[in-house]
Amino acid sequence: MMTDKICLFTDLPMSRCPHCRGDDDLVYIVDETPDYEVVARFETQFKGTCIINHDHAFRRGDIVAKVQLADNPMIPVSEVVCKNCLKTLPRAKK
Repeated sequence: MMTDKICLFTDLPMSRCPHCRGDDDLVYIVDETPDYEVVARFETQFKGTCIINHDHAFRRGDIVAKVQLADNPMIPVSEVVCKNCLKTLPRAKK
């Protein structure tokens, strides 16, 4: 008995997957923003953009936060979160 491979995009068998068969009638909503937790808040020494919302920019001297992934804190996150997005994130458990 031969098993059908699973599509990584829809998690359906490739023989029944509209994504793999080329049916473009369906719209898929994919949430690509991972869940973050705040590790530390500090005053930044550089200017840049927020990891969550790239429209949010911060300047030198603004308060930003170092974050970690909520589901796997062992994966390092090098970017920081701006003070506006910081208000919506939970604090990491120690």
